[in-house]
Amino acid sequence: MDGLFFEDEAANVYRTKNYIVEQVLCLKDDNVHTAQMCSHDTFIRRTKKRDAQYEKLFASRKHIDGKRMPTNMCIKGKEAPCERGFFM
Repeated sequence: MDGLFFEDEAANVYRTKNYIVEQVLCLKDDNVHTAQMCSHDTFIRRTKKRDAQYEKLFASRKHIDGKRMPTNMCIKGKEAPCERGFFM
């Protein structure tokens, strides 16, 4: 977070013990009348500078660390969140 690291599509940002995580959500349709919620999570290592920026951005949260939004599928890393899907 040597600048703001959040993607424009990030629906949720939360903190774990060692990481600040941005969560991009999308809805995938499998063409069989069912849809699945999927998540692309990017983990950024926590530092004092990043924590200070995070705390400034989310100071108004009731629970400063936030919480991961549950989904049916999770992709971790730099892959495209959904090849075919709708961003939430």
